[in-house]
Amino acid sequence: MVKIGQAFFSAKFFAASILIFISGLFTLCSFAGPYWSQSYPSTGNEFKNIGLWEACFYRYRHWKDDNQKPYTGCFWFWSPDMIRFRDWIMPPWFIAVQFFACFGLIFTFVVLAFLAVSFMTNIRFKFYFVFPITILTFFAQINMFLALLVYGINGDNREWMPRPEFNVYSWSYWFELVASFFMLIATVLLLLESKVLYIIYKKNRAIKRQYETALPLNSNLNLNMNASMSNSNYA
Repeated sequence: MVKIGQAFFSAKFFAASILIFISGLFTLCSFAGPYWSQSYPSTGNEFKNIGLWEACFYRYRHWKDDNQKPYTGCFWFWSPDMIRFRDWIMPPWFIAVQFFACFGLIFTFVVLAFLAVSFMTNIRFKFYFVFPITILTFFAQINMFLALLVYGINGDNREWMPRPEFNVYSWSYWFELVASFFMLIATVLLLLESKVLYIIYKKNRAIKRQYETALPLNSNLNLNMNASMSNSNYA
């Protein structure tokens, strides 16, 4: 048990909570950071870096752009400047990465909200509370993993990014990997905690069932004794 102030926490639950909080910070930075891929600075590549929501170029001309306008700077994918080649920079697999990353972040925030409640009450010792958190944590980890997997497979595709041999997965991608790893450990810890709480829950149910079964017998016994005493007194 871990004691903070006047509150007690299971060691596994407390460690999992810390890991989920750290994972949430890494996930948020990865989600907002425009550095899932980055080109080596010394190569002079027209592509500079890209994240889930924006890309940065230096004098980049896309073959689908009839005006052959050179793009320099960072551009949000839904900005008017990107309308000519948005389909290129956001292929279906990239939209899937955005989808998985979004749900990974959402599930993480939902878990953090439940953990905030648990730190203020004793509900953290209840199986019916910890087990759903375990499931949500698992869903968060799976979505993070799928985002990493899909991007890792397609991120160096020549049909998507120019001159991928000069590009490297950058810190936003690795932050997501760290977040996914921490979330995986937290899921295992919460699963072990849920197992312990489930055993306690089953024991309490068994005791309660025995008590409820024995209570009517005791009541009938008392009634019979009272009736016998009344008959004796009458006699």
